[in-house]
Amino acid sequence: MLDWVKDALHAQETGGLSWHASAWMAKNRWETTQRSINAFLMGQSMTQSELILIGGSAGWMMPTSWLAKFKKIRIIDIDPLASIFFNMNHGKGLKNAGTSWKFERRDGLRELTLLIKESPNAFIWFDNVLGQQCFKLKDEDLVQRQLKHIKMVLKNHHWGSIHDWLSGPIDLAAPASLHPIVFKDTSNTVSFASAEPAAHAQENILVLNNKSMDFDTGTQLLLNAVNASGQWQDHLSAEVFPSSQPCELIPWFFKPNYCHLLLASFMKPVDS
Repeated sequence: MLDWVKDALHAQETGGLSWHASAWMAKNRWETTQRSINAFLMGQSMTQSELILIGGSAGWMMPTSWLAKFKKIRIIDIDPLASIFFNMNHGKGLKNAGTSWKFERRDGLRELTLLIKESPNAFIWFDNVLGQQCFKLKDEDLVQRQLKHIKMVLKNHHWGSIHDWLSGPIDLAAPASLHPIVFKDTSNTVSFASAEPAAHAQENILVLNNKSMDFDTGTQLLLNAVNASGQWQDHLSAEVFPSSQPCELIPWFFKPNYCHLLLASFMKPVDS
């Protein structure tokens, strides 16, 4: 019971009641990011009929229309409140679409191999969970080993993820480009699809343990475009996708003065 209460409140520093409250209150501010995520997900063709949704919580940032592409959904989350809010956000729409779903309070990363054995043909989607492992595990080496293990386990499966890459404060005094949508290309740099650099510029952004980082030109332009300022957090998730994998980079203004940069991509089996 104590573990249930702790996970309901904080979900091991990755969510819980505080996350649900933030999502409820920030629905209008997050609308632009939600539209970008919706467009990304709906733009992918799906052939699998079953979805394993790991860390999806209540699906606050997910479109019901994409979830309804599947006939069966298994929601895997440590947060016991996730099923209540997921039903509130998507239950009616999924029922109307004929999609069945069930919630399982499990650690999807720890039990990933078992989940694959249970549903070998399912598409696996990590929803804003892989970038949170730095807070849950609090060990950089352990996070990197975990992400390496995940990629190895999934190399013969269809899977995808959206997760935090970098996050930090933004300068509200400078004009910002509100809708920068960028893509990470095959050279592991960033190019702009629709963004205007902000009026100010910084040569470096401080990330993780006050270590000054030098970014490639595209990444620095992106940080300037969202008015990045001060100490930023590296979520240790840059290598979830191979450097050769195109992925979409979506800004998420989590708070009025705080921005997350989300990486998203779909992966195919290595032999396909």
